Amino acid sequence: MGFILLFVALMIPTLAIVLNSPVVKGYFHGIDPIKLGEVIDRVRAIEDELSQMAGDIEALQDETKFVQRLLDDPERKGAKKRIASPDSPPGTSPE
Repeated sequence: MGFILLFVALMIPTLAIVLNSPVVKGYFHGIDPIKLGEVIDRVRAIEDELSQMAGDIEALQDETKFVQRLLDDPERKGAKKRIASPDSPPGTSPE
């Protein structure tokens, strides 16, 4: 008997919270066409932002790969040694 009483006492606030939620209110009142249009516009804006962000992320990944290749390329490290110093005359090689 005590279990049933406790269960009913806990279900009252739970049902109040659930029945007051926007999802349940929308279910019982139907979908408002004006709000539906707003939701569609928001979803389209979010999709556009998401596709733009995906392009930005792809560009950043390409740049990161390029910089990583420059840092890892052993010939590039040796190329620094072959660059003429500012004091040497033009047209002469450092070696």
